[in-house]
Amino acid sequence: KLHYGGLAVGAVFSIGALGWLVSSLLAAKAKAGDTLPSASLIAITTAIVGGVAVGLTNSVYVVAGALFLFQGGVFYFPINVVTLRQRIVPTEILGRVHALARAFGNLGTPLGAVVAGALAASLPVGPTLSAMCSVPLAISLCLAWWAARCD
Repeated sequence: KLHYGGLAVGAVFSIGALGWLVSSLLAAKAKAGDTLPSASLIAITTAIVGGVAVGLTNSVYVVAGALFLFQGGVFYFPINVVTLRQRIVPTEILGRVHALARAFGNLGTPLGAVVAGALAASLPVGPTLSAMCSVPLAISLCLAWWAARCD
């Protein structure tokens, strides 16, 4: 719907990548006492707001800002997941659990691409992107609530 050329698309994705960079700089300055649930809720909120905004807009500027938020929030997911895993899983099996989680993640990527491609081919792209953000939001909020109880 945006009808922009390759240069604009590249600029939009570059601005999105800046969200990742800014988050990495902020993470380096985070205090060791910062709690996992707080970081998770901030990351979830920014990523979901960004994802929903991409799906609902026709403005290239809103898409650029939304991707900045999305990438900035997504940066924290691996940190939070590994931290939570290290708190819960016994040390003697942590390596195996981590390897299994990576295997599921690597298997889920192509399956997710197939499902997303099928949805995008059969439905309008904007509502599809917004709907796809609602499932991770629900799962992430449940995990953040559970992690808050563990702290």
